[in-house]
Amino acid sequence: MTNPKPANKRRYRGMDGGERESARRERLLAAGLELFGTAGYNASTVEDVCRQAGMAKKFFYESFSDREALLLAIYDAEIDRAQLAVLRALGDAAPTAEEQAAAGFSAFLRTVGADPRVTRIVFCEIIRAASPATEERYQRAKREFADFIADVLTRLEGVPPTKVLRMGTTQIIGAINELMTDQVLGHLDATLDEIIDLTLTLAGLTYRWYMQELPQNPPT
Repeated sequence: MTNPKPANKRRYRGMDGGERESARRERLLAAGLELFGTAGYNASTVEDVCRQAGMAKKFFYESFSDREALLLAIYDAEIDRAQLAVLRALGDAAPTAEEQAAAGFSAFLRTVGADPRVTRIVFCEIIRAASPATEERYQRAKREFADFIADVLTRLEGVPPTKVLRMGTTQIIGAINELMTDQVLGHLDATLDEIIDLTLTLAGLTYRWYMQELPQNPPT
C-alpha cells in the first residue's frame, strides 16, 4: 500500500502546495507594489494588500511576517532588477569611463524611473516607513551603488580609489536620490532624460577631479 501525498504536495489546479504558496507570494508582491506605489506605505494596511491580491489574510503571513517585510521584499526585488540592468548595460558598452558611465547611469535610472510606482517605493516609501530596518536597507543600497561606481572606474583606469573619488560617487548617488524624490513628489518639473543628463555631467566632473588628483596625491 502506498502512502498518500503530504497535504502540502497535493496538486490543485495543476500546482502543488509549494507552487501555490509561491504564486500567492507573487500576487502579494504585485499588490504591495500597486498600493505602496500609489496610495503609499503608511496608508496601506495588510488587509488592503490582501484585498488587492484577492486572497484571505491568513495567506499573507504564509509569506511575510508583517507589512514592513513586504515593503523590503519589493524594494530588494526592484534594486536587484536595477543592478542586473546596469550590469547588462555595462557589458554592452565600450570600456571607457564616459561610455560606461552613460550606460550604467542610464540603465539604472530608466529601470527605476519607468514605472512611477517603482520610483515612489525606491525613493520615497522606503524612507517613509521610518523603521531601523528600512533605513538601514536604504542607506546600504546607496553605499553599495556608490562603491560599485568607484570600483568600475578604478578597474577601467587601473588605479586605486581615493577619498575624493569616494566622496564624488557618494555625492552623485545623493543627487540622484534627491532629484528622483523631488520628481516623484511633484516638486521638480524634470524629465528622466534631463535627470540622466545632469547625472552624467556630475559623473564627468567627478572623473576629471579624480584623475587630476592622482598625480598630485598618489594613494598610498
